[in-house]
Amino acid sequence: MRAEITAEAAAYRRAQAELEERRLKLAGLFRRARSEKIGPAEIARLTDHLYTKEHISRIAPPEPSDS
Repeated sequence: MRAEITAEAAAYRRAQAELEERRLKLAGLFRRARSEKIGPAEIARLTDHLYTKEHISRIAPPEPSDS
């Protein structure tokens, strides 16, 4: 039982670390998408609404305009 608990806790930590890596990768992709003029509503649709468009706007705000 102790070994099983230890192993499961280690697996849980690995899964958390992978989840964080993927969250950071998505945030980077969102920023790239915004720089390519893809809006938050479209990103929300592309991710099957994993995040709301408002959340995406906070993660990846629009780049300042050149005007």
